[in-house]
Amino acid sequence: MNRKYTDEMIAYMKELNESYPNREAVHIFNKKFGTDINVARYRDVKNRNGIKSKIKHLRGSKLYPPEIQDYIKNNVAGKTNKELAAMIKNEFGVEYTPTQLCDYKKDHKIRSGWNPQKGWTNSGSFKKGSIPMNKKQVGELYYDTDGILMIKVSNTEKETRFNVKPLHRVIYEMQHNEELKPEDYIIFLDNNKLNFSEENLMKISQQEMGAINSYFRNNGEENKDNPDMRKALAYIYRLRELTEGGSKK
Repeated sequence: MNRKYTDEMIAYMKELNESYPNREAVHIFNKKFGTDINVARYRDVKNRNGIKSKIKHLRGSKLYPPEIQDYIKNNVAGKTNKELAAMIKNEFGVEYTPTQLCDYKKDHKIRSGWNPQKGWTNSGSFKKGSIPMNKKQVGELYYDTDGILMIKVSNTEKETRFNVKPLHRVIYEMQHNEELKPEDYIIFLDNNKLNFSEENLMKISQQEMGAINSYFRNNGEENKDNPDMRKALAYIYRLRELTEGGSKK
């Protein structure tokens, strides 16, 4: 057994295995032991300790009783996972993390807005009375499910991701007079998704974005909203890449 995981932890995994699929069990496990492991690591530890999954689907699970499942389905449109978690806590007194709700929505194929890979999807996404994307006017703004302000930039016969852009990307392009590439990431340094000031928008690579997320995932989120910290992490990764790249030549 990996020395990082005590006998108590392994025993608790076996207990959770009787009632919860991995996606739910890992959140309960993390909450009990103050850990921050992901589903893949949790599954790996189980496999290495001979714990075979007994429940693989979320349907009818204890963590999401029917009334909460119905509430999520009826209130997901236009809400970020953080907002939805707050609403559920206020309504039922039950706490979920944004990550839990994100996993739940993926497993139940609940879509409620913009998908950066597939563009705008509206299957099952709108409440009665909502305006479909192909009826919106060019220049019209709306929030996607992650709380990002989007803007419709053009009309074509078929609505695609090219008709809609995150507003902060449009603003960055105007501020710097450049056209962003699909692989360019624009982040809000202070994590305020409504702060479009030039000093708060920074262009980074996918790898730099991963390095920032990895740092806060492994070291806690105490300084996650600190602009200087986020900028420094991006520059550190950038410098490391330049240094290692130069040493390989």
